Amino acid sequence: MKRRTLRGPTARLEGRGIHSGEPSALRVVPAPAGAGLTFRRTDLPGAPVLGIGDLQKSNEGGRTTLRRGDALVQTVEHVAAALWGSGLDDAEVEIEGVEPPAADGSALPFVEALEAAGIVEDSAERPVFRVASPLVAGAGNCTVVALPADGPRLLLRYRLDYPGEPLAQGERGFELTPEAFKREIAPARTFCPAAMAEKLRALGWGKGATAQNTLVLEGNRARDTELRFPDEPVRHKLLDMVGDLAFLGGALAAELRGTRSGHNLNRAILAAIRELCAVRNGGKTVYDVNQIRKFLPHRYPFLLVDRIVECEPGVRAVGLKNLTANEHFFQGHFPDVPVMPGVLQIEAMAQVGGILLSSLSGADMKDKVAVLASIDKVKLRRAVVPGDQLVMETRLVRMRGTSFGEVEATATVDGKLAAEAQIRFAIVPRSSLMAPAGGA
Repeated sequence: MKRRTLRGPTARLEGRGIHSGEPSALRVVPAPAGAGLTFRRTDLPGAPVLGIGDLQKSNEGGRTTLRRGDALVQTVEHVAAALWGSGLDDAEVEIEGVEPPAADGSALPFVEALEAAGIVEDSAERPVFRVASPLVAGAGNCTVVALPADGPRLLLRYRLDYPGEPLAQGERGFELTPEAFKREIAPARTFCPAAMAEKLRALGWGKGATAQNTLVLEGNRARDTELRFPDEPVRHKLLDMVGDLAFLGGALAAELRGTRSGHNLNRAILAAIRELCAVRNGGKTVYDVNQIRKFLPHRYPFLLVDRIVECEPGVRAVGLKNLTANEHFFQGHFPDVPVMPGVLQIEAMAQVGGILLSSLSGADMKDKVAVLASIDKVKLRRAVVPGDQLVMETRLVRMRGTSFGEVEATATVDGKLAAEAQIRFAIVPRSSLMAPAGGA
């Protein structure tokens, strides 16, 4: 799947922010491949740009906020939902004001503006985040759960349960496609139970809310407006979820189930997905040494992987080890003609294999370690010396539940084979490797 952006700028949309009540305006313009979805405050000195890295983890007022220093854009979820729900990867929202115009309280006006501008494909591949094992944000009766999906698609389901509010009840799910989003989700407006409306206004929220852009729920009806769907509040919760997931940085292959959740839990599951599925370059994962330490218990001098440059959970992983003359093993292993010991080449390949198994098992590996069980078909083909970059590739042969895994591994230098092996792992609890209390 290719990345998508706009053919040209959208029309200028004007109005007032739903919470601030202040005048605002925006238009969306094309962005180069890889730029992602960003907001530019054109009304501030220097026109600062805010993006994924500026997403606030927790916000008050039931809204999603980007902040960098003094630059702030709040309540971005409806515009973000329109962008991501329409399949856009790269676009810049030029905004004047602290908050997008409320429009009609839904994402539909923004979707229609994007379609009028035209959506086009780029030559670059769209990154895809694939959830390989269950992830959970929240606890009790307020959760968001991410599950592996059947194929490269995103299924979203939400269960709404506001006690004493008959219109704020129910459950709905859908598969995210631009067509389904526009038809089933984008028209759903934001809502608020009447009992909460005045309390929120007293806190300074909802200054721009009206009966036309906010459903004020009064028993079985909405104040001064007709519902667009019988379950419009449930659909709007799905809209908010799409808007928060828009800051993932690519497509998502997963099934997400929200239960009485909101923006904070959406952001929590977003962070968990990004941490375990940090995707770059057309759906492949990249881990730096700090992330590698989360997967492996090894530390200096036995951590032999500097970087994971590709990782497709359940398929393959590729790691690098840059060798310098200062490596500890060169000091005693033929110091006059230093050579990396073959057993350490095997260990380096095994560490990449351990990361592959960990990325496949995800949350199940939190308290487990992949340890060597056996090595077979070992061949050492050439000397590895200071200045070489050792490239280790492992491919999953088979997995037995979450207790056993087997990989085929190779190590190359300058594209030439240096070592190869078939490596089997036992996946055991970390606690089983610790000495018993009071032991020697």
